[in-house]
Amino acid sequence: MRFEQNRRYASHCQRSLLTYALIFMVLLATFPIAWGQGEQDATREYYFNVVYLSLADSGGMREEKPLNLKFFVDQEPIHLSARSGEASSYFSHKGVPDLYFYNENGTDEEGEIIYKPVLNVALGSSGHKLIFVMEMPGGSLGARVYDMSVDAFPLNTAQILNFSKEPIMVRLGKEVGGVGSFKNKSFPVEIKQRSAAINFALAVNVGGKPKVIEMKRIAFTKNRRQLILVYNDPSKPAKIRHRVYPMALPTVVENRSDEELEAEDYEKYMRDYRADEE
Repeated sequence: MRFEQNRRYASHCQRSLLTYALIFMVLLATFPIAWGQGEQDATREYYFNVVYLSLADSGGMREEKPLNLKFFVDQEPIHLSARSGEASSYFSHKGVPDLYFYNENGTDEEGEIIYKPVLNVALGSSGHKLIFVMEMPGGSLGARVYDMSVDAFPLNTAQILNFSKEPIMVRLGKEVGGVGSFKNKSFPVEIKQRSAAINFALAVNVGGKPKVIEMKRIAFTKNRRQLILVYNDPSKPAKIRHRVYPMALPTVVENRSDEELEAEDYEKYMRDYRADEE
């Protein structure tokens, strides 16, 4: 009887040891992966800037509300700002691909500023990124991240970002193509001299026929890139507008805070803004 009890006890101990061994092996296999991931995140490096567009209905607004956000570098807040339709300065980020933006939200009992997270983006692999931030009709913020590396966005190329509610037809130089709603497409640009003005046209489908809504010439510099944003005017949703952004190739970026922007008279802002499009 005692022998049988000892045999059962020994069998139980063997099963327990086997279980612990398996758990230990799983943990041991996990640690190098986690450690390797940490090392990989530590080596990630990004350059980025923000293009901001407010999709909120102006309604009875008398002021244009700019974008003012903060993100942290080495535990220090860096201020980023842009007006609707405009771009921020360039910034850099090292470490994990998730980047969080905050607004100041009062102070605590000790007088320390409380930072409220309002937006986060996944930057993906290292490199040059464009963060397209939109203010939604309800006031919340949304964002999309675009790869602006030379591999994804080559030199001598213009990229159309169609954030309007309908598909568009685009003519850029000799190239013609369609761009779906909330889609993007690149168009090669061929110029012989250092800079030139190239034909640019936008059209939409009306009753099965193309209707030209914009026709002009835009300046393009050889061995450069341009981003063209197409969108519905928040104050006149049926109106489709566009903005042109030269896309630089930053190599060294210092994180210096933008100046905090204040709300501006809405009607004056829209007059100046539309004048810039001419």
